[in-house]
Amino acid sequence: LEFETLDGKIPVSVALVSSIGLKVIGHELGHNFGVAHSNSKECISCEPEEYGDWYSIMSSKGNTMHFNSAYKEAAGWPSNTITTTQGEYLLKPLEAQPIDGIQHIMLPLTDSYYSLNFRQPIDYDAGQSSKVYSGIFIYHVKELYGSPVSYLINYDQSDRRTPLLQVGKTFKGENLEDYEILLKSIDANGALVQIKPYKRTNFISIIYPKGDETWEIGSTQNIKWESGTVPADHKIDSIKLMKIDTISLKPPEEHILFIDTPNDGAEDWKVSLLPGVYQLEIKTTYDNEILRSKSNQFKIVSTTCIDTDGGLDYFKEGTVYKKLEALALEDLCGDGV
Repeated sequence: LEFETLDGKIPVSVALVSSIGLKVIGHELGHNFGVAHSNSKECISCEPEEYGDWYSIMSSKGNTMHFNSAYKEAAGWPSNTITTTQGEYLLKPLEAQPIDGIQHIMLPLTDSYYSLNFRQPIDYDAGQSSKVYSGIFIYHVKELYGSPVSYLINYDQSDRRTPLLQVGKTFKGENLEDYEILLKSIDANGALVQIKPYKRTNFISIIYPKGDETWEIGSTQNIKWESGTVPADHKIDSIKLMKIDTISLKPPEEHILFIDTPNDGAEDWKVSLLPGVYQLEIKTTYDNEILRSKSNQFKIVSTTCIDTDGGLDYFKEGTVYKKLEALALEDLCGDGV
């Protein structure tokens, strides 16, 4: 929506809420300050869980905890932020008023960044599990429409309520060029963090499809990937397609194409799924690490379409036309009806 003011039109949004309280008011004010929901995911390439961050008023988990550091930065909250690629730093609590020292560490990636946060039981962040104060939070942050969107990385997948990097543990990013983050110690002075850049030698990287391709139903596509130093006789756990719901933004519909296939770098697949927007994901586990790669979005389309009155679509498979009555509301032929 747009609202006319003396200074011109400004964009606005409206929220219909069923209750009023600090949690609701603080959350909605956060949107007015220009920050999004605080989300989570198990890895950078994993599907996100909206509102999945248990440790921010910008989630939906019923707490009134502080914004994370990236959101404080976006809202203009005074804090001491550094951007770096390596070194050893003492990270101070994000709740404190600006003090001498670092309260926010940003590690740049190609089109995003990591945000390192350290919380202590100060004002609205008090009353949490002791684990919350004994590690650091690692967020993956992307810019969307000029504002940051944060995803708390669930480092400890066995305990989704406390997904922190604990003392003595190392986080390794999954990009080909990424960071190793070691939490060396925590004491009254802060969290001592060591950061090193590194290049991954064990990896999965999709060569084809990369994205923006168009696959016709009935065609045979040669899926290709490379895998660094992962042996050729190692089994790929899964190759799957995920159909993207571009309207309702529901979780993708998964279709497994291959399981336990050889790591030979290629698999032929005859396109047999219904038309739509898809992503390909290849995943395996090697040397106690989960390796995965995901393509950008591409399309599966019908080879030959004819429309009837009423908009039902047909596609041609060989010499047979099949009517897709279940998808009568989808424009399989691409002509708007």
